[in-house]
Amino acid sequence: MRKFLVLLLLAGCTTRSESMGQWVGKYADELVAAHGAPTMEYRTSDGGRVLTWQHYYQGSSGCTENYVVGPDNIVKKFGYSNCQSFMGQRGFV
Repeated sequence: MRKFLVLLLLAGCTTRSESMGQWVGKYADELVAAHGAPTMEYRTSDGGRVLTWQHYYQGSSGCTENYVVGPDNIVKKFGYSNCQSFMGQRGFV
């Protein structure tokens, strides 16, 4: 019974990559509506943007999440650093 509960809990967990990856292919306006205004925004030479959210947690140096948005306002890729996640992943995907 105990193993079943642990498996059930793990099955409902998503990794940071899965959570962030759901925004790829969607409009950046939808992302901002869900997460609020980004901490920083950088305009790229091709007319796109990099949207950055920084989150600070007690005892951490902070988590940085970046989304690359094309000139068409569609999220193209994402990356993160210093974020604690179930899989311990980081970097651009």
